[in-house]
Amino acid sequence: MTATPEVNIITKVRDFITGYVSLPDESYADALALYVLHTHAFPAARTTPYIYITSQGPGSGKTRVMEVLAEVCRSAQLFSGMTGPTMFHMIEAIKPTLFLDEVDTIYSGSKNEELRGVLNGGYKHNGKIPRVDPKSDLGFREFSTFCPKVLAGIDNGQVPNTVLDRSIVIRLQKAKPGAVQPFYSEDVEDLAADLMDEIATWYAANLDTLTDRAKRPEPIEGLSDRQNDIVRPLLTIAATVPGWVKRARVSLTAVFSDIGTPLTPQADALNTVREYMVAHDLDRISSAKVAELVGQNAKQVGAWFAAFDVTPVTLRGFDSRPAARVEGQSDKVKAYLRTGGMEAAWDRFLPALPVNL
Repeated sequence: MTATPEVNIITKVRDFITGYVSLPDESYADALALYVLHTHAFPAARTTPYIYITSQGPGSGKTRVMEVLAEVCRSAQLFSGMTGPTMFHMIEAIKPTLFLDEVDTIYSGSKNEELRGVLNGGYKHNGKIPRVDPKSDLGFREFSTFCPKVLAGIDNGQVPNTVLDRSIVIRLQKAKPGAVQPFYSEDVEDLAADLMDEIATWYAANLDTLTDRAKRPEPIEGLSDRQNDIVRPLLTIAATVPGWVKRARVSLTAVFSDIGTPLTPQADALNTVREYMVAHDLDRISSAKVAELVGQNAKQVGAWFAAFDVTPVTLRGFDSRPAARVEGQSDKVKAYLRTGGMEAAWDRFLPALPVNL
């Protein structure tokens, strides 16, 4: 009787992830499996890639990916809001795998300068941020910013290249119903705990390989120097499992070659309305005109835009600058307002418009 081949640790982690989340391609599943192992082997690493999970709107599964990864990453700490000092104190104390949601909002104001500093330098082992400390003989103290980080946010162009080029970017689309099994953390705790035990065994058995600089992997042709820096620990991990080095190199090449996905129909409709209102200098637009622009009925448009927190209001004596109300409509008209409605959604969910529009 032929023995069943043992499933390797990378594949086990990969199967755990893909059981609960829908990813755009199997290359991303490979990258995430290697990343989970990297969080456990982090003490042996000198660089760390960020995972940046993004989409063009809500309901695409960003939070679910974070929840699933947090079950099996080392010392996972999940936050939807955090100050800079809290972050670098936590990193200094426990070197967690830091999960930070709504990262796009970090770059919308000067108040988040400290958070930006942590993200800009925290991908290298010597990343530090100095702060005044009267108790220190030197009058200041340096805090480490180096730890694994999983980020999530809306793909609206706010996150700068200084973070993107430190990241494995995963752009999600809404999964089809039934594509993955339901995720209930209380039901997967035992499964995740068993997997964590296996990861710990793997790490202990491969510590010498993971820390041996003489076995440094060759750079991946076509990737930038920064990209090769951040994937080096993932390639080192792949080398501990027979047959995975070539697969990891192919998958990581594919991940970094993905320049993004087209706008979803919902986001494309929102963008079409934005372009029209900006080009015609409108401060409001009727639901009927929106339906005409995007080729859908008003009910469908309403459902799409509700996902972006945009809803129509009822106006009497409707007028949209510079044109009068649409011919044939009654005095009471359903319309979308630019200020306090549309503009907030444009800023949150869409890339910036070309400056010459």
